[in-house]
Amino acid sequence: MAQTFDKHRDPLEGALELTVDQKRELESFLAIRVEDALAQKKPQEAEWQQALRDYEAIPKKLKKDFPIEDPPNIVVPLGAIACDSLYAQSVDTMFNVSPFVTVRMVPKGTEEEKKEQVQVGKDMQSFINWGCINEWDLPHAGDDMLIDDTQLGTGVLYVPWIEKIKKTKTAKVVQFGPKIRCLPPEDLVVWGCTSGNLQEAEGVALRFWLTKQEMQDRAKYLKWDIEEIQPSPADGGWLRYQREILGNQKEIMELKGEFFETFDIYLHYDVDGDGLAEDLLIVWDRGSRRVLKCSYNPYDYRPLAISVFQKRPHLIFGIGVMKMLKNLQDAATDVMNYTTLNMLLVNCRHYKGREGAFPAGDNVKINPFKITFMDDPKTDLVADVMADVYPSSYQTISTLLSFAERRTGVNEMSNPRPSAVMGSRTPGITALTMMQQVNRRFTPAFKSMRDAFRDAIKQVLYRYKERLLAGEKRVEEHLIQVMGGEAGIRLAQFMAREDFDEHFDMELTATSAFTNKEAERQNAMMLVSILTSYYQRTMELVMVAANPQTP
Repeated sequence: MAQTFDKHRDPLEGALELTVDQKRELESFLAIRVEDALAQKKPQEAEWQQALRDYEAIPKKLKKDFPIEDPPNIVVPLGAIACDSLYAQSVDTMFNVSPFVTVRMVPKGTEEEKKEQVQVGKDMQSFINWGCINEWDLPHAGDDMLIDDTQLGTGVLYVPWIEKIKKTKTAKVVQFGPKIRCLPPEDLVVWGCTSGNLQEAEGVALRFWLTKQEMQDRAKYLKWDIEEIQPSPADGGWLRYQREILGNQKEIMELKGEFFETFDIYLHYDVDGDGLAEDLLIVWDRGSRRVLKCSYNPYDYRPLAISVFQKRPHLIFGIGVMKMLKNLQDAATDVMNYTTLNMLLVNCRHYKGREGAFPAGDNVKINPFKITFMDDPKTDLVADVMADVYPSSYQTISTLLSFAERRTGVNEMSNPRPSAVMGSRTPGITALTMMQQVNRRFTPAFKSMRDAFRDAIKQVLYRYKERLLAGEKRVEEHLIQVMGGEAGIRLAQFMAREDFDEHFDMELTATSAFTNKEAERQNAMMLVSILTSYYQRTMELVMVAANPQTP
């Protein structure tokens, strides 16, 4: 059995020995701040919960009885259609490029140092290309983050140092290194932040749901104090519970009462009363409200990168597609249900009968091939229409779809449409340029995604730097094993420098591979066309020169 957990360097490194009064004061502070932050986040989580239900096209009321018994009760999934389209576009835009991240060195110092730094830049580019695919689990975390970003408006990447320990007769580390994980946005709790920058927030808490066995493993390897821990009364969190219900995976219910709700809290707090706030990493158990471990923050930067689809100024969490289209989806759902009901009622008839024409108490039903005897069928039983045809409802639905497209920029490029500005013989490059101009609606969202991926990879490099500065030889050996002797040593020495991140810049060039291929093909065709005209003129001149009559 393999156990995997986040290891913040050495379990004893940077640990703080707190007095009883200091620990109790810290626990009281955390209980107030975390609970207050969770309470303030409840409306946001309720919004996310409704967004998940709307994405799954689940009606607000599972059974309706108005205006007739059991009327149509479908949900028009406008939000899901837009989310799926944007998710596919973002995956194509982010991952169908090579290299995924481009490293640009900024050489400093003497000419010899600059030349060496350029070579280090090439080594780092090769290392990042290898790590994104083979070691850091970027594609899997990136997929989850892009889905959260488009659906809920916020995607969170968490980059810890992971050690995977295989339990045999003796504990043996079989895998170690940084990993990029996607953290559900409901498990990110922030307070004291007005700029939208997690690095500047007073407190950032990451929530984890652990079993008793996992708590015991962390007590053994990470030196957590778990004597007073208690299972969480939150039953796994209501939003996570909603996720599992919608996905038909009821892990929370099966383990109800056995979860421990722990928080990794990155906090600026004056724990020793000297007037200066320390940069701390605290492990806090919500069930018992006890501090399991308190240490200085072992990371140079908080190991988080965040992406928002539509930014809310000065706030952490953004607006997702489901929130954007909620009112329009509700309106389209109502109109569609009314239209379906109208189609049913238009094809139905309401029957009016003369009093006494039928036996008392009989509920007359009109069925095919059934004979109903009456004295005068023309007057004893009269059919009447139940509804009229209203074709305007389809125009209303079309209008709502147009509003949804303009709100999200999905599918139709209404402002302007390509057919309105491009003819049938428009060159390919011109067409691609026009498509890019009308598709600028996604520029802020895709920029935020690119920045999050870039920051996550920077966090990966910071994890290596922190371990190298701590003197871990196995990290240098790992780099040498991956990159080879000279390149691995050169990269390890460079990453161990305190100012190594000042010498390079990284950017994620997000573009469509299909667009690139189309552009390259159009460029080649244009080049051939230009060369053809030159060759034709050249041949004419050669023929004139070969003519003996030519002076």
